[in-house]
Amino acid sequence: MSSNQQAQIRYQVLDRCFSDFSGKKYFIKDLVQACEKAMEREYGHTNGCSERQIRNDIQYMKRAEGYNAPIQRYYEGKPVYYRYTDEHYSIRNSELSTTQKKQILDALHLLSGMEGLPGLEWATTALVKLGEGFDMNRETNKVVSFEENMYLKGLEYFDVLYQAILAFRVLEITYQPFHQDTSRKELISPQYLKQYNNRWFLFGYNHKEEKVQNLALDRIKEIGDNRKELYKYADFNYEEYFDDIIGVSQFPNQELEKVVLQVKNLKLLPYIQTKPLHSSQKIDKELNQIKLQVKLNYELEAVILSLGDQVSVISPPILVENIRKKINNMQSNYECSDSA
Repeated sequence: MSSNQQAQIRYQVLDRCFSDFSGKKYFIKDLVQACEKAMEREYGHTNGCSERQIRNDIQYMKRAEGYNAPIQRYYEGKPVYYRYTDEHYSIRNSELSTTQKKQILDALHLLSGMEGLPGLEWATTALVKLGEGFDMNRETNKVVSFEENMYLKGLEYFDVLYQAILAFRVLEITYQPFHQDTSRKELISPQYLKQYNNRWFLFGYNHKEEKVQNLALDRIKEIGDNRKELYKYADFNYEEYFDDIIGVSQFPNQELEKVVLQVKNLKLLPYIQTKPLHSSQKIDKELNQIKLQVKLNYELEAVILSLGDQVSVISPPILVENIRKKINNMQSNYECSDSA
């Protein structure tokens, strides 16, 4: 959960407390407890609910760049309690500040710049309408460019899959893997979309295989609804799934491996430090080695090969052998034949 999401929950709780004119008085400790209960209920923890944080939240809500909320301190002896001066006020009914309007418009500008991704066409329309409503229309050149492939196959299915995930719909997907001449039909409860290396992948529960499966969108041939099967939600943590791998693929019962790469070109190290190969990456500056804790897969090998002769694999042995075979195959592609 992001810090912005946590803050929004606190603002909503504080808003309810400040709007309570039933006679209950909310001192700072009461506000902290109310926020803690909400966080515990929503996310199972009470992080970010200290007295200092709540006081900062109150100051933000009172400022013009926040909600310009009419929050008043009322003294009852030494301690003070907080309440709105206007019992009809709520941040849910307040107008957006100039800062908030600008933040929304900036976000829409970014979204509208993500060309080629179906489902985001609304951002351009919303940008125009909101600009008119806020009296903040502006002509701007594109100042942010996202890495994208306008000609990538399968993007036309993105919005269909996204909406199916939100609606808990079972899909019948005609799919043709690489290196296979025929397609097959998969019965999928879609759950997650992931982008890697400019390709999109759908993750979902395969009803026939009874397991979570990923399908590349550029290999999908057709999508249809299946109204007979009940949606099956796999109890699967996708964030944890990607923690231990580079890319999207892993195999059942795989163990983590300690991967050690020997850096041959020391000029590579600063580049690798600023753009880590994986979140587990550690740099041994004395030995000039890159160390990873990952599961072995095709994407890892592709990343290593992309570094060319600037690195060599030290361990594990199976990865050394896999890379050696691929390099030997590459070399044979460039060997001159006797007839040449």
